[in-house]
Amino acid sequence: MSLLASNKNVVCTSRHLNFQCQACPLGKSSRLSLGPTGHKTSTPLELIFSDVWGPAPMLSSDGFHYFIIFMDAHTKFIWFYPIAVKSDVFNVFQQFQVLVERQFSRKIKTVQTDWDDEYHKLNSFFKTISIHHRLICPHTHEQKGIVERRHRHIVETSLTLLGQCKAPLKFWNYAFKTSVYLINRLPTSILSNKSPFECLFHQTPDYAFLRTFGCLCFPFLHPYNAHKLDYRSTLCVFLGYSSSHLSYRCLDLSSDHIYISRHVRFHEQVFPFIKSIIPSISSSPPVTVSSLPPLTIFPSQPVSAPPPLPTNLFVPLPSSPSMSLDHYVGSGSAVPALSSSDSPSTADSPASSSALSSPSGHSAQSMPCLDLCVDLSTYSLPQLTSTDLPFSPPPIRQHPMVLRPRQPKTANISFVSASSPPVSTSWVMSPSALEPLSFKEADQ
Repeated sequence: MSLLASNKNVVCTSRHLNFQCQACPLGKSSRLSLGPTGHKTSTPLELIFSDVWGPAPMLSSDGFHYFIIFMDAHTKFIWFYPIAVKSDVFNVFQQFQVLVERQFSRKIKTVQTDWDDEYHKLNSFFKTISIHHRLICPHTHEQKGIVERRHRHIVETSLTLLGQCKAPLKFWNYAFKTSVYLINRLPTSILSNKSPFECLFHQTPDYAFLRTFGCLCFPFLHPYNAHKLDYRSTLCVFLGYSSSHLSYRCLDLSSDHIYISRHVRFHEQVFPFIKSIIPSISSSPPVTVSSLPPLTIFPSQPVSAPPPLPTNLFVPLPSSPSMSLDHYVGSGSAVPALSSSDSPSTADSPASSSALSSPSGHSAQSMPCLDLCVDLSTYSLPQLTSTDLPFSPPPIRQHPMVLRPRQPKTANISFVSASSPPVSTSWVMSPSALEPLSFKEADQ
């Protein structure tokens, strides 16, 4: 014991331990603080950590729900493999074993995993090839904390890449591959400020080869052209690096085809996924037909013809120089009927009687007056209530003057014909049918 204490392998204490109380462990039992594991490696592939992540909340664009990583304990280098189901772990490990043992001329000595179902088949396989399968204790995830922290690092970096370019989450597989590619090339203080790639391959990674994930790119596509007038490139999105080629992976948004090309021109400040979602965010919802007011259809009713006008009716034009026919036509008001006393005498003048007897002689002057003197009160128009119309527009004032109400007046209209003496008829006119002929009359 003194030899172990001198080498600091055993900590000696003079504290008296009391194990007489059995109730305290029953009510206060908790996890212990675990120190360093103490395993040290001197060469790559001496110890491999492995764990499965998933399932993902959505299927990736290439049909994966999980991924498995293998991390070398000596160099901290990570190998990433997406899988569709957990039963693929056995086949994936065989591929990984053949790859690393061929590349580094070394054999895998120890693999540390948990005891989930996907590793049960591997346990029997490890026994046949003399690989030590080291398991963690049940419900003790602290013993595989190093691989759990790698999972968190990969997921957080991937979500950052997807969030920067606003890429759909179905491309999480490409974002995770790119994250592992970057993590393997980032210097870390655990490796004396060296990257895992440098510690494993003994060479500095080419950082000039890195590009911004999700940016706009134009790969060289001339070899894919069907004829000589095809475009040499197309708009694509950069989705990471090819694991089998020294090239870039470019997604064509129009055809969802991925091109592997080394000749790619990048626009690292432009993100096509952001450009594609701006119209959907800024545009307002379309107006549907149901939001429009209902269309009111009025039933068609036959309109009775107005009574014929007298053929010998003649209404003279106003003689006041301050008002003209254009005033009534522009204002929309009816031309007032004048008495024979306000107009020039037509009974005593032979020229007037001859003009009245021949309507063709005064057709240019009398026809506009006849059109303005048509009484629309005799028409039978459909009666509409306020409920039939969606709204009632305010009346438009077309006359510039405000008139006072006036008493009804009588107007004498003479009917003259060539064969009979003029007949005078007295009609009572409503104030609404009369308009003053001058401003002087309006003030009276």
